Amino acid sequence: MRKILLLLLLGAVASFATTSKEVFVGMKNSRYAFIGGQYGNYGLSLESSIFVQKAEQQYGRAVIFYKTPLVLNLNICYALFAGTRYDGAFYDVGGKLNFKGSWINERLGLDATAQVSNDSEIGLMFAYEIRGIVGILPEISLFAGARTIPEFRMKEQRIFAGFSFESGRIIVNPEISTPMKRELQLTRVSASFIYKLPL
Repeated sequence: MRKILLLLLLGAVASFATTSKEVFVGMKNSRYAFIGGQYGNYGLSLESSIFVQKAEQQYGRAVIFYKTPLVLNLNICYALFAGTRYDGAFYDVGGKLNFKGSWINERLGLDATAQVSNDSEIGLMFAYEIRGIVGILPEISLFAGARTIPEFRMKEQRIFAGFSFESGRIIVNPEISTPMKRELQLTRVSASFIYKLPL
């Protein structure tokens, strides 16, 4: 399975390198590295866990998505994904629906995601994430919200807050999250970033 995902990754890079409006690389929640591209409203990304574990126990996922603007300065993104642990121990498939908007000269924003997935061992899961965004400076925003979308594999109820730094082609989002049940020993600090290269 790892070889198949690697071939998909190379194919994605090769195809988007010649026809895409942009390619991107990044990291999500300090736990997953990803690479992909977008052509018009359509895109593809491939991600892999970067845990300190044996190589065959890592997790890989392919995502296809479609983005389009709506009225009232809203944007919508549909995404379908499928992933597996490299040794085939489990797999999951699912979809996401994201709405994102900004108003008052992009000083106030809202980002909401609903996700449904089916894990081969856990079963069907419905999860969400919602965050409010306040612009402090043109390059810096503060965000806070709540999520049940898994950071690892299992669904969790967590609240989070952090900053978003945007400079040129890179966006960096450090954040801290903790369980809604106030189990402070399970508090996590993580960071996400994305680097976009227009073509």
